[in-house]
Amino acid sequence: MVLYIGFNETGFPKWFIYLCFVLCSIQNIVLCLFRVTGIFSFVEYHDRDHQKQFERSHVSAVLTRELLVVTTFKDIQRKDLPERCAVCLNDFVGDDKIRCLQNCTHIFHLGCLDRWMGQVQGTCPICRTPILPYACQEEYNKRLKIANRLHN
Repeated sequence: MVLYIGFNETGFPKWFIYLCFVLCSIQNIVLCLFRVTGIFSFVEYHDRDHQKQFERSHVSAVLTRELLVVTTFKDIQRKDLPERCAVCLNDFVGDDKIRCLQNCTHIFHLGCLDRWMGQVQGTCPICRTPILPYACQEEYNKRLKIANRLHN
């Protein structure tokens, strides 16, 4: 069912909506001119420390993925299994690849948790327990130190 909201039903005056449209159009034209003339590179926000931090967090996410267990949903031997992934809200099916978090025992689809970690999240999406198993922390620190030496 599609619900169309007209100008009168939003509660905003017509002139206000037209003004917003005109301002957005002007902004798009100015940004387009900046890109064409090459000025846009001065307008963009560049922070090398922020970029390095993002690269480091990306490396840490890759290392964390290497240390986490991957299995299929049908191979998990627990009685209290959830029916669906808390990230994508899709039901688990027998052959779905699953990441089992050892610190909190929550499970997620492989792609869902990888995407979560890629966004610089090092904690469980449900309970905020660290994703990296406590037992693997020392190995993780060794690998991260080596990766940082190679990257710098």
